[in-house]
Amino acid sequence: MARKVIRVRIPDIAPRKIIYLGGGSSSAFSVDDRLVVKFPKIGHQHQRYDHFVKQFSREQALYKSLSARLNPDEIVTPLAMISRPASGFSGPIFTYKYFAGTQVAKMRLAPNHKRKLAHMLARFLTRLHSIRQINIPGVPKIAPETIRLGWNTQYETVKRDVMPLLNRAESRWVAHLYDTYLSGAGTRPPRVVFLHGDFGAENVLVPKGFARLQVIDFEDVCWGDPAADFCIWYQSYGEKFLEDMMTAYGGPIDQNFDARVKFYAARLPVVYFTLYKKSGNRNFLTYARNYLKRVMKGR
Repeated sequence: MARKVIRVRIPDIAPRKIIYLGGGSSSAFSVDDRLVVKFPKIGHQHQRYDHFVKQFSREQALYKSLSARLNPDEIVTPLAMISRPASGFSGPIFTYKYFAGTQVAKMRLAPNHKRKLAHMLARFLTRLHSIRQINIPGVPKIAPETIRLGWNTQYETVKRDVMPLLNRAESRWVAHLYDTYLSGAGTRPPRVVFLHGDFGAENVLVPKGFARLQVIDFEDVCWGDPAADFCIWYQSYGEKFLEDMMTAYGGPIDQNFDARVKFYAARLPVVYFTLYKKSGNRNFLTYARNYLKRVMKGR
């Protein structure tokens, strides 16, 4: 289906090699190592067409702003929305500039590559977090105290919506996580920076030589705690990787930075329990349960 739709909607190319890249809310394909084409998933438990149209417009505005402040090759380049109808797919498709790299999540990293990657990620975050002003619709600035109060508010939501889904051991573990954090590192608000918001191995591409990287999926950009952009990497690659990232990071690191990274990483399964509560999709519940078990075992 993808080949047919691409041929009809982009008639100036005759695709020979179409490779499925994966995707969450959209299915992404590389086309002859020239373009990346995304097909949004529409319908039950997915968003409406207009959501994706607005999102793509936001991506274009974000690229325009970020490319003036960062290395343009380090961020995914949105090209065009193509909405001409084609048999088999009635919605819009979206095209992006191709980058010859592999998702880090699909790579087996040697120790030297881990160190190099940690340094490249930290340098990217140094530049991203140094942005002081950016005008992107729907991304309001927040105060440090708002973040601190948000941790407490989230705990109340977890007690109400998530705890009833857990067994006794899981409930005790989650309660201990929040109680310990909120009575310690969580008493002090963090500084506020511009975040990627979903900065992990699924959203970073690296070529074979590890000479550069490209960051994709800026859907969750926001203002917040810089430690939040470290937490997925810590959970995926461990203490040494976090140490290497923090060493190479050029932004301020306060005394509670490490504790916040580890708190954010440990509470990640909670996100999927809340997604289940909102959507009713039991796939989220199954994933959340397995995720929580891994985190509780320290894996």
